[in-house]
Amino acid sequence: MITQTVDDFCKFINKVETLMDPREITFIGHSMGAQLVDHAMVRRADLMKANPSMSKFKELIMSNADIDVLSFIKHGNDFSLNGEKTRIYFSTKDKRLRLSRFVHGGFDR
Repeated sequence: MITQTVDDFCKFINKVETLMDPREITFIGHSMGAQLVDHAMVRRADLMKANPSMSKFKELIMSNADIDVLSFIKHGNDFSLNGEKTRIYFSTKDKRLRLSRFVHGGFDR
């Protein structure tokens, strides 16, 4: 359902940016929610490249992100372009991520 909601989430981010300084905002994506933050930040990176004066967010945090590792590596620079700090937390012992890896054909999450 992430792809169905990413457009609305991007609109939400744009609205928040009109109400607050992005340099004061931290986005946290946990588990599958990290996919939503990931997609939104990759889209926003295109806007930042076109408008270099756009402010970065204070921090982007991914916690036990249920995202395919190789896919994330391909666009990780675009993701991190959006934040002054980018943090990624994960546990190799997370049962949900191991199950997700199995369900997704063995691809690391």
